[in-house]
Amino acid sequence: MKTLFITLFLALAAYFYGQTPYEKAMQSTLQNWNDAETQVEISQVAKDFQDISIKYPKAWQPKYYDLLVRTIQSFELPEKEAFAQIDQVAKEYENLIQMANNEETKVLHALFLTVKVAKAPMLYGPELSQDIVDIYTSALKENPENPRALFYLTDYQMHSAPYMGKDPKEYCPQMKKTLQLFDAEKQDIAKPYWGKEHAQEVWKNKCE
Repeated sequence: MKTLFITLFLALAAYFYGQTPYEKAMQSTLQNWNDAETQVEISQVAKDFQDISIKYPKAWQPKYYDLLVRTIQSFELPEKEAFAQIDQVAKEYENLIQMANNEETKVLHALFLTVKVAKAPMLYGPELSQDIVDIYTSALKENPENPRALFYLTDYQMHSAPYMGKDPKEYCPQMKKTLQLFDAEKQDIAKPYWGKEHAQEVWKNKCE
């Protein structure tokens, strides 16, 4: 599942030249996440982001990626472990939004709520679905060009469509726009950049 979520920089050798120690640490850890195969390796990536956030306490991105890695990992964990991890993410999220309450952290919020719906849909679907949609919508109002906000809103709507008596393909035009936003997005170490491969996979499986 990791590979579906992550699109990271590939030309690392060229990009490393002239980077600050912080940028090098971030880039290296992002690449380690891209390369991680096991749950142990993924957990180590989250720890590495935690270490960077301690060393650079004014930067919100390391903490963001730490929580993001653990959130994505939770989709693959057994229900009990996933809930325990997401509950911890939710507690630490409060510290993150004091540093950066923006559209990217909103997407993260909706995503870790989605873990609960994915693991226990009958219990958490009715309780959290509208909140999740509202959070993604708020993120899009803040930045209509954010591909992650539009993608995960659309993906959630596609998953929910059968329960609403709708065809998931109704959202394919919206998904196409998501891919266009991903294509237009510029790679920048200063802001989140991930999700394109997952969007391409959803497009292939549900729209093509």
